[in-house]
Amino acid sequence: MQTSRLKAPMIAVALLAASVVLGSFTDDADAERRTQLKTLWAVVNANCDLARGKGVTDSSKVDAGDYEIKFRQDVSRCAYSATFDHTSGFFFISLRDSSIGPREVGVTTTDRAAVVHDSPYHLIMQC
Repeated sequence: MQTSRLKAPMIAVALLAASVVLGSFTDDADAERRTQLKTLWAVVNANCDLARGKGVTDSSKVDAGDYEIKFRQDVSRCAYSATFDHTSGFFFISLRDSSIGPREVGVTTTDRAAVVHDSPYHLIMQC
């Protein structure tokens, strides 16, 4: 009786180990079939002029320190981040998602006292 009790847990452990190994190979194979992420980006001057970018169609200034950047594709499911350029000093930046529109991202720039100011920034998207 002791031998049969030990066999069942050992078989379960062996099957679990095999599924983990096979699962990792399957994940790697699936990754090869997936399309690569697209990187979209914009470098925007304080006056809202688009200095350069990839996949960007337009940049507009809504109000002081409040910008909207439009892209060629839907960016509502993308991951995005923004940073200030090296000349802007110490500012904060906040991003608004696709609540504007599926191809747009909003950026607001403020100083330490939470006062909205125009400032240059860089925006990057991974889609």
